Formats: sequence, C-alpha cells, structure tokens
Amino acid sequence: DGVIPSGSTVMQLATLPTGGDAGVVRLAPDGRPTVSANGHIVSLIEEQGEPFLDWAPVRQDGGRLVDYCFLDAERIAVLQETRLKIVQGGGCVVNYTLPSRGRRLSRADGRHCYVFGGALESLLLVGADGSVSNLLQSSGIAAVAGDGRSTFAAVGDTVYFLDSVSEPTPVLIARKPVVDLALGSSNSVFYVTSEGVGCMT
Repeated sequence: DGVIPSGSTVMQLATLPTGGDAGVVRLAPDGRPTVSANGHIVSLIEEQGEPFLDWAPVRQDGGRLVDYCFLDAERIAVLQETRLKIVQGGGCVVNYTLPSRGRRLSRADGRHCYVFGGALESLLLVGADGSVSNLLQSSGIAAVAGDGRSTFAAVGDTVYFLDSVSEPTPVLIARKPVVDLALGSSNSVFYVTSEGVGCMT
C-alpha cells in the first residue's frame, strides 16, 4: 500500500500461514501493517503493553474475506465473496450484494473505495454514503489507483486515465501486463509488471 523510500530498511515482520486464507497486507492509517488471515485482520506490529489487534470485522454472511482497505481512521471497506461492506464505529454503514464476485479493493479517499477484478466486469466507486458509480466497463481490470476524482486503471498492458468529463484515455502501454498501481506524490503513479516497478509523472 505504500512506496518504500530509498535508504529504508526492509525486514520480515511475520511468516504467513501457507494454508487457509491469508495474503492481503494493508497499511493501517497509523502506518502499521495489517494482514488478513482466516477471516480476521491482524496487526503485524504491536507496541509493548497494548492489546493485540485481531479483528473479525464483519459476519461471514457474504462468504470469506477477500480484500479490505482502510478509508481513514474511522472507516474500513471489507470485500467478501458476494458482498461489499463499509464498517464505521463498529457498525456496517454500507452492505451491498455484488452483481458478481469482485476480487480487489482500493482506497479512493476517506469516504470512497474502488471495487474491481474477478468476475466483476466493471470498475465501481462506492461511497460510505451509499453512492455507487460505474467508472469503467471492462473485463480484466487488474489494478486501480486514484483519489475518486482522477483514477488510473490497468487493463492488460495498458493504463487508462479516467475522470468525470472525458472518455477513458490510455496513458501508458507497458511491455508486460500491469498488475498493480499506486499513487505517489506530485501527480506520479507507480506501476508494477513482472519486469519491475515504473513511474509515470
């Protein structure tokens, strides 16, 4: 969920279980890494003397936990196999049944998230107020980054720029399929392919 600055130290925080349902790692608003494992969201770094964060955010009525993202310190979006939920203050403020199974979430801003991938052939922008916008109709959306107003979406080897006033515009054609995107500072966008990491400005 972030960019590693030059000069940083990289260390192993935890060994994730090979069986079960583990693998999604996200930074919490305070910068601590968290991971989903068997329907729970677990903090990987704890301060001495504080309670261990092991949080089962929602009932499993929508199937297993697939992805999650923190919108801000108050809200978290949780993607299950058939439902998207936005949780705030311990309660569910949004509880949508998806038209087909989505695979990924990405934070847009403090009140919105993107839903895409899997069998879902749309890029949806979902708000904590219950609003839903279909930003792009396409199969194979692999990665999304944006702030809810300006959005970048990767489909195969092409990254598109989306806004509310113009048609989707291709801004990058990579040599390999783009598998992840992240917003950087100063209007930069980082992209990941099997060959490495690049940056668009």
